[in-house]
Amino acid sequence: MSTLAREIRFALRNLRKSPGTTLLAVVVLALGIGGNSAMFHIVSSLLFRPVGYPEPERLMAVLSRDTETGDRRGVSYANYLDLRAASTSFENLAAYNLSMVGIGDGEETRRAFGDMVTANYFDAFGINPHRGRFLRPEEESSDARVAVLSYGLWERRGGREDAVGSSLVLNGIPYTVIGVAPPGFGGTSIVIAPDLWVPIDSAENLANDYELDAGRALDDRASHTFSVVGRLRDGVEREQANADTARVAAALASSFPRVNEHYTFSVHPISRIAGSASPETDASMARLSMLLVSMATVLLLVAGLNLATLLSARSVARRREIAVRFALGSGRLQVVRQLLIESLLIALAAGGIGLIVAWGGPRLLLASAERFVPFQIMLRADLDWRVVVATVGFCVLAALFVGLLPALRAMRPTLAADLAEKVEGGAARRGRLLARADLPVLCEIALSMVLLVAAGLFLRGALAAGNVDPGFELDRLAMVEIDPSLVGYDETRGRELILRLEERLAAIPGVRSAASAGTVPFGLISLRESVAASEAGAAPEREDRVDIRFNVAGPGYFETMGVPVLRGRTFLPTEAAAVAVVDERLAERLWPDADALGRRLRLLSVESDELAELEVVGVVGEISESLLERDPLPQMWLSNRFRYMANSHLHLRFESPPDVETLGRVRAAIREVDAHLPVLALLAMRTHLESSFGIWALRAASRLFAVFAAVALLLTLVGVYGVRAYSVARRSREIGIRMALGSSVGDTLRMILREGMVVALVGSAVGLLLASGVARLLAGFLYEVSPSDPLVFGLSFALLFGVALLACLGPARRAARVDPLVALRTE
Repeated sequence: MSTLAREIRFALRNLRKSPGTTLLAVVVLALGIGGNSAMFHIVSSLLFRPVGYPEPERLMAVLSRDTETGDRRGVSYANYLDLRAASTSFENLAAYNLSMVGIGDGEETRRAFGDMVTANYFDAFGINPHRGRFLRPEEESSDARVAVLSYGLWERRGGREDAVGSSLVLNGIPYTVIGVAPPGFGGTSIVIAPDLWVPIDSAENLANDYELDAGRALDDRASHTFSVVGRLRDGVEREQANADTARVAAALASSFPRVNEHYTFSVHPISRIAGSASPETDASMARLSMLLVSMATVLLLVAGLNLATLLSARSVARRREIAVRFALGSGRLQVVRQLLIESLLIALAAGGIGLIVAWGGPRLLLASAERFVPFQIMLRADLDWRVVVATVGFCVLAALFVGLLPALRAMRPTLAADLAEKVEGGAARRGRLLARADLPVLCEIALSMVLLVAAGLFLRGALAAGNVDPGFELDRLAMVEIDPSLVGYDETRGRELILRLEERLAAIPGVRSAASAGTVPFGLISLRESVAASEAGAAPEREDRVDIRFNVAGPGYFETMGVPVLRGRTFLPTEAAAVAVVDERLAERLWPDADALGRRLRLLSVESDELAELEVVGVVGEISESLLERDPLPQMWLSNRFRYMANSHLHLRFESPPDVETLGRVRAAIREVDAHLPVLALLAMRTHLESSFGIWALRAASRLFAVFAAVALLLTLVGVYGVRAYSVARRSREIGIRMALGSSVGDTLRMILREGMVVALVGSAVGLLLASGVARLLAGFLYEVSPSDPLVFGLSFALLFGVALLACLGPARRAARVDPLVALRTE
């Protein structure tokens, strides 16, 4: 230990002798380690950090599946009760359904996510309240108006000790707070976390009306709206639970064949990103995490190669010192250890900066994401021991990597030459295309090319997303999102309110028309169903089924949006029949050889007779709904006079693009109709698109890779410059001889530039080959851009080659100014 301490002190003295070089080395390595630490922090939060409940491996999702088609659906409350009573595999079996609710705050109403749960929900997770208590069995179906707050909502409301017992207004209805959940608990998902939990019988008052069969009573066995989660009993394996739940499903199919025939239950592990009735895994999250970590690793390699070259040059300059140490009896292992200790000290200093990056990077990412979502994001941004250990590991690996080359050179000293300080760099290439010292820089250029191409592809995709043609006019449209149910409007009053708002907003000067719809393109909510042509029968084959997006729309919606009507008509002002408007994709999918007008289609996931079949009255152009779908789904619209949705979007078409003053008049007009109605969003449609989650995701990815690429370019500039400058310094005698023998300034300039450009060309060529392979792996994450986009590859090559040329200019000019008399004076 005393020897180690002495070597550490000696390493510190050596590093202090060249503070500029040491600082540069720390900064260079901090860029690489910081990027890896930040990425590992995000990945650790997604995949490795413990969830907020004990023994998560025993918690299982119970899903409902059609044995003939494989389709999934939710579980009705009545089926859940029978399953809970008859199953013997679970300690607790709970049901829940996530819904958006309005939380009253004075005269304002804020939208948030709430979970409607059975009384044993928290027991299934095995957690205890942070304050107060959880739900009691009698509160599950007794019309009890009680609520449990999440720890995050409790903190945002002041974290008061007297929160338990206080009143909370949800959708205009007062609830009593009975407890606060423990910190870190958000249910089954680590991403989407509700703000509160209420008894499951609140579903009739708080449930959203997005589903086509919404509005059914809680005990309706055909209302498949709930998810089920259970904790296995000790000693029960998943296979046993599958057999147990399948037995119960068979009994339900026998007793209630109309709604349960061909359906069974299956048991699946809970995914960390769970949130639907499908058996989800973490595979997609793992792929994204591997992509992020891989790109950060490339950046660390670039930084490591850069620093390895720098320290290698420094070790050459110290060859006389090392030779003296050998002459005085030091062993080779001792010298190698000393060099590696210096590298480790540099890496640890860089790791300290890396931890700061790891602490701040995820916070910036989460802060930008939270602007687009009405729910808590449970990803924690505080550092934990995993991130610290990983950062230390990155430091050790970096130290070994960057210290290896100098250490290997120290293993082969030329004692006499080094003691005489005859360190000569002349004729370094000896006829070879590349010198040995150029190999790290060549690798650095190749890896930088990979990051540059990746950044270019994502940037091209983000630019394409910003210029997307959505199928309707963006610039003269605005959107207002409202939800009358959040302040207590029932369906009758809500319909009347929407009609009054349409009339009032259409009367604003400068507004050409106004129309309402349930959802808005590029919004957070997207509604899906499955349909088939009615002639395919009540139980169509899988190939006859089409997955679609659906929406409800009022009269004048397509005209207001500027969507072309290709055939037929749109909805009439008093349309209250089971009719539908479809887009051209759906018409071609269902009736490729016939006209869709007058045809009937069947909704496959709806039990209601009035909605089972719809007549197609119009075919319209295609509308883009999301930027993150590679294969957009066909779309269908119902009349909102026939199918009511409280959460509505009023679309306004203006004579000219709306400005802030115009939108202010819109808000004032809404206040005239109802001063207490919450305006959840009021945006120009162009602004809505620019602030959508899809655009944010694409731009966040492009910015992240752009940062990686910019850092890599900077490191490449430093690396190429350092190697060429050091080469010129070592070869000054050779250059002097060449100039004394007749070489001109231009000849010397071209020689140094040519050597640097050869390295840049070879490195860029190797990088293009690597980048083409990486681009294919990125294809699934790109938007509207080919992974072999020639413009991206061409510009990346030109930019990297230009940076390398710029880095070579300074050393080349210095070589051209070498005075032969000064260079030869030592001879």
